[in-house]
Amino acid sequence: MSTPMQITLILVIVLILIDFIMRRVASDRITRYFAQGSYDELLKFMDSFIAKMYLHPFNRDFVRMNAYIAKGDDKHALEVCDRLLNARLNKKQRAAAEDKAFTLYLDAGKYRDAKKMLKLIEARDENEAYEKSCRQMYEIIANRSSVYLDDMLEELPDAKGERKAQLLSLIALQYGNRGQQTKAKIYTGMLEDMAKEGLKAMAEKKAEQDGTKAAEK
Repeated sequence: MSTPMQITLILVIVLILIDFIMRRVASDRITRYFAQGSYDELLKFMDSFIAKMYLHPFNRDFVRMNAYIAKGDDKHALEVCDRLLNARLNKKQRAAAEDKAFTLYLDAGKYRDAKKMLKLIEARDENEAYEKSCRQMYEIIANRSSVYLDDMLEELPDAKGERKAQLLSLIALQYGNRGQQTKAKIYTGMLEDMAKEGLKAMAEKKAEQDGTKAAEK
């Protein structure tokens, strides 16, 4: 005969498993929506019972902001961004919000706000390389500088992943700042190809995971 303590322990284990599974379900669905470019569906999902129950409010707003950015909806992305910056956040969340706000403000042409975020990023004094990268982004976009072009062209062949994408973007912008639009388009095209490959790889990985799960049933 099971004791109340044993029943309680079993219940706790079941609840932990349900919580883990539902968080995984939410995470998988977010990944799938991004891979498919289904941003409206993703935004609806962020207001669903599952999302509200198993995702932290900060994470839901962060996903919302990224979905609006992907849609090219700067107005709503900025609204969510401002809400995050005014929320009570822990140190890690605050840093993530400031990082995202910096790039979003730059893209939206809100250079004064971007400079405020840049100062906060540099004040952390945690990652010199990242802080240098942010400073370069600000100078290139806000002040239309192109002084980093030669160094970035030299770095590009060995760059990978996120750094490669960033370099392609900043090189294209600097050529644009110099009025060399033909060269700017070349690097913009390379960046677009990289984005397409990334989305394709994400979709293939998700399909592979779904196939593995189906085979295990």
